[in-house]
Amino acid sequence: MADGTVESETAAGDNAGDVLCDIVARALRLPREERDAAVPMAVQTLLRNSKDRAEDAKTLMRAVEVARSRLPASALVLLEQLGKELRDEADRGAALDSREGESEAKSESSEDEGEAEEGTAFSLGPVRLPLNVLMN
Repeated sequence: MADGTVESETAAGDNAGDVLCDIVARALRLPREERDAAVPMAVQTLLRNSKDRAEDAKTLMRAVEVARSRLPASALVLLEQLGKELRDEADRGAALDSREGESEAKSESSEDEGEAEEGTAFSLGPVRLPLNVLMN
């Protein structure tokens, strides 16, 4: 009985290692049109709640590269498609981060310019007035 338990645990461990291969095999059995639609949707689902999509996409690309050696050569097409989607997402995330950074810099710059034009605000009670208005 103890031997049977050990054998079943070993078989379960082997099956756990084959999960990735099983998933890839199922994906490769999909018609090309379905796979072409499913891969981008899967990438979007993985990155949906990401705070840093570019960095998370790069991390997933590294994971795909690590997994490549464990998969059969027939998975190359799927891995290339997955890699392309992840690279595209990383590029979009980086471009979005760049635009957000520029926007923040512009808003900070315009705030600084606005303060220079209006002068430093002075508060006397609940009313805030630019200092130059009080001096005129």
